[in-house]
Amino acid sequence: MTFRDKIEIILHRKGYKKTEFAEKLGITYRALANYMSGSRRPRKQIMKKIEEELSVTSDFLFDDNQNLILNSEERFLYTSSPDSIDTDKAMSLLDQSRALFSGDGLTIADKQSLFSCLTEIYFDSLNKLKK
Repeated sequence: MTFRDKIEIILHRKGYKKTEFAEKLGITYRALANYMSGSRRPRKQIMKKIEEELSVTSDFLFDDNQNLILNSEERFLYTSSPDSIDTDKAMSLLDQSRALFSGDGLTIADKQSLFSCLTEIYFDSLNKLKK
């Protein structure tokens, strides 16, 4: 996993926008973009701020052999095929599902029925693909 991937995932987890993070570091968005693209490397004092803000070490961030442990949503988002044209719709569905399942608007039985419906839709679509 690259420096860029790790930064993007950790920023998402912490609820930072890249512009906000750059401002918190005292740098421009362009400088952050350069660091993330690999065209420039952060100076020591900026790297120290990055480490502190994200609670990671620079060794971890720059070692492409060390990976973050991703939850299923992150795995979907960061490993989905670039050929998938409905990734944004899928992310919207995940957001809506999270709200429905975490709220009190549906009973537990209704939530179980909804999950069964989604599961059935998924398996029906797989069966159609096989035919």
